[in-house]
Amino acid sequence: MKYYQIGEFSKLCNLSVRTLHYYDDIGILKPIVAEENRYRYYDENHLLIVNKIKLFRRLEFSIEEIKYLMNVDTLENEPLLVEKEKAVTEKMMHLRLHHELLQQWTTLSDNRSEDVFVKRIPSTNLLFERYRSESTPEAFYLRFTRLRKLSEDHNLTMCGNVMAIYHDHYKSYNPMNADIEVCVRVAEDIEHEHVRKWGDFLVVCAYHYGAYHNMNNTYAKMLDWCKTNGFKMIGPGCEEYIIDPVSGKDEDLFVTLLTIPISS
Repeated sequence: MKYYQIGEFSKLCNLSVRTLHYYDDIGILKPIVAEENRYRYYDENHLLIVNKIKLFRRLEFSIEEIKYLMNVDTLENEPLLVEKEKAVTEKMMHLRLHHELLQQWTTLSDNRSEDVFVKRIPSTNLLFERYRSESTPEAFYLRFTRLRKLSEDHNLTMCGNVMAIYHDHYKSYNPMNADIEVCVRVAEDIEHEHVRKWGDFLVVCAYHYGAYHNMNNTYAKMLDWCKTNGFKMIGPGCEEYIIDPVSGKDEDLFVTLLTIPISS
């Protein structure tokens, strides 16, 4: 059996002497103390313990959790590991959603299109709040702040961009008293007064580039396309804000995806 003094063991394991003292104090890596000189020594069995500690640290277990796991006979179906697996899965989902949002922003210039197109909206869960008010920018800032607070209060995972669904018919739309539903996709499928199913229908789509005040031109282009191609509007229009005042300062660079439910 080979023995190592604390300095040698520190270099071999790439752990500071201070860390080794700390592990000794809390009882997860206790060295052999020689009776004759009170020196601390480590052997090959301690190397196994260090590898265990480093594995659990890499998996982001706390020191208290590591102390517990060091004394478990087997990790198979260990409840603490089951909980950690769930947490990692949730973190992976959040990272994927963040990546999708960042990728959407970074590839906009490569995918710029003025065309009208049709697609099917998949069924999803919406966190929403709907009421009548004026549709000024300041009113929308309040709406979206309230929506985000709802998601935070109920620990819901927002997926993608915020949206607004305009429930008034476009011919009778009154910007001073508009029936608007602000919403965002959420990952959780729960029963809640502010969560509902949305999607599973066909929509006509177009990207609007620039300020909001001339968005009617893009809507008119979409309605003309529907008339030419034999489609009719069957539901309220939706605006998905991809680049907006939150993610950009220059309104000429705003990007909004407009969709209208249709049938042939």
